[in-house]
Parts: sequence; structure tokens; C-alpha cells
Amino acid sequence: PDAPDWQPDTVSDDALQVLRILTRVKEGYKTEISSLTGFSRWKTLDRLTKLQDGGFVALRKQPPKDWNSPKRYRPIWQVKRKGTSLALRSWRVSSGVKFSAYKERRRNPDGKHRRTSRLFMASMRNSWRGTQIWTGWSEVQIPGIRTAPDALAWGCFDGHETLFWLEVE
Repeated sequence: PDAPDWQPDTVSDDALQVLRILTRVKEGYKTEISSLTGFSRWKTLDRLTKLQDGGFVALRKQPPKDWNSPKRYRPIWQVKRKGTSLALRSWRVSSGVKFSAYKERRRNPDGKHRRTSRLFMASMRNSWRGTQIWTGWSEVQIPGIRTAPDALAWGCFDGHETLFWLEVE
């Protein structure tokens, strides 16, 4: 059932877009979230910080894979239950309804495959001149289709509306 009319009075439209992306992917780095929203890294960080102040997301430090590495901890953002609830209401999913179609399909939650899928939209925006990317999704589940793309980007190429399909392999 449809949720009642909903108006976001607690977060801005941009922050809600960031929250929706983070709700889909559960956790992600700033660059991945920036790629999926189409916002600059600065704007993404600003919206993430505001969402953190509101208690919708949390920031944790992820240790490097190799402890002998000179790299320090990497900040990773995670959606909290309060954030998931707000994102679901914004999608007009009623409270108490089991709904998992929004979730990112993940075989390997970490690694190059996931990162490549999430950075696909930024890669398309930066490398294909004259191509507009309006939005995109990583690790997409499409009901009724046996195969699933690692990422989809929707935009305009050579004056034509286009759906770009990525297979990482």
C-alpha cells in the first residue's frame, strides 16, 4: 500500500537524494556516493555531515587491508535505521511493509567489482564528452530479467535518450 502524502520537513531535497543512495547501498565511501548522486564531492560531504548531525547516517573508520600500509583509516558512511525509515517513507513505502527491492544486489560487499559499479556514473560523466548522465544505479535488480547489470546509467547520448549497461568483467 502507498504511504500517505509525505513532505520532507527534516532534510533538504539534496540531502534526501544522498540518503536514498546510502539506503540502497547500506554503506559507502564519499566518492561512491558522489558518483551515484551526481553531486560534487564537496556537496556530497556537506549533505552527509548534515545527515549525520540529524542522526540519519553514521561515519566509521575502516582500517586498511594491509596493516603495514602507510594508508590511514578510510572513512565509510553507513545508513542508520532512522535514515532507512525516512528514505522508505520518501519512496512512499508504508510503515511496517516488508520491502527489499531497493537494496543493492551484492555478491562481494567489498572489492574492485563493487567500487567499479558504484563509480560507473562518475566515469561516464568524466570520460564521454557531450554525454549527459541524469542518474544511475549500481548492482541493479530488475524483476523478470534473469541477468542483472552491475550498473545502469540513464542519460542522453548524441541527442538520444540512452540507457548504459555496465558489466564489470
